[in-house]
Amino acid sequence: MLVIRSEQMKAFASQRQDEFHRKAAARWSTRGPQSMAESEILALVERSVQCAFEQYGIDREGLLLRYLDFVQDLGEDFHRQPWAAEILADGELSGALKIRMLEEAADAR
Repeated sequence: MLVIRSEQMKAFASQRQDEFHRKAAARWSTRGPQSMAESEILALVERSVQCAFEQYGIDREGLLLRYLDFVQDLGEDFHRQPWAAEILADGELSGALKIRMLEEAADAR
């Protein structure tokens, strides 16, 4: 029987997270002109993903990519703008609903 120790699971999770960050940073670079170095983009992606996950419960890759679109379009602190903060702070909403509501609110602005 194959036994996977918790250390191995953590290593697998860390590797998957690193792959996602690299994928998201590469996607960021294709969305428009950049004035940031790759390492800066990667660091911004890592910070933004951590914020979305830990503070707002956005935990699926597709939703995180959409969250990163807001960061790229509106700035790293967009989540502090009143219209976005109100949506993101609502603990009753799922991550998917938060993103959908952010998109609707941004389109209405």
